[in-house]
Amino acid sequence: MTGYAVARTDLHRQLAAVHRICARLDLHEAIDGHISMRLEDDKQMLVSPYPLHWSEVTASSIPTLDLTNGDVVAGDYALDRPTWCVHSGLQRLHPRHRCFLHVHSPYATAISCRKDGRLLPIHQHLIGLYNDIAYYDDYEGEVITEEYGERLARAMGEKSIVFLANHGVVTGGLTPAKAFKRLYYLERACKFQILAESGNATLKFLEKSVVEAFSSEPDSEAWGHDDNFLAAWMRILDRESPEYAS
Repeated sequence: MTGYAVARTDLHRQLAAVHRICARLDLHEAIDGHISMRLEDDKQMLVSPYPLHWSEVTASSIPTLDLTNGDVVAGDYALDRPTWCVHSGLQRLHPRHRCFLHVHSPYATAISCRKDGRLLPIHQHLIGLYNDIAYYDDYEGEVITEEYGERLARAMGEKSIVFLANHGVVTGGLTPAKAFKRLYYLERACKFQILAESGNATLKFLEKSVVEAFSSEPDSEAWGHDDNFLAAWMRILDRESPEYAS
């Protein structure tokens, strides 16, 4: 599957929901961090509305950008420079994903702050993810140039996840559901690793054959029911914060 078609109203709702869920799960940093989704025409993308807090994002607040120059072509909210610098390169250069989440989630970021920080194959959440992770080990300070996003895309290659040293993480997917589910389980895996390491006990690694057997095709149905996962969270929002869909 190389494309992704969905009604624009549904796409806006899904992206608003992902912002809200990340806020609930403490995977965000208020108005910082950003999400993008490239549209089917490959000429525009939807992005996080700046400067809304992620718990305030609604479907109608998400702006549409021109991918060639970053101009806002629809919507009332602005684009902050780091969003463009990160996502323009990813959206133009990544070979298979349309949706990208960049966050400073606590446990993934903690892994990125370690010297040679790497996620270890010690928990089942890594099955389906482990061979889909890249690492960008150069911290460059404030993100202010478009070339940064291009370097990030090259470091990510065809992978779905990239750790940014001393910074955070990016997850990608063909759909918002895929990108969000990867972030959710990645953060959980990072948490379990840090907790397991905190007791100074010897870690029990997964057998390489098991990891390899379930990591050959990151987008396969064997990895999960992404739409159902996001839909379950959206039902909670429908009950408790229905304004997200407005």
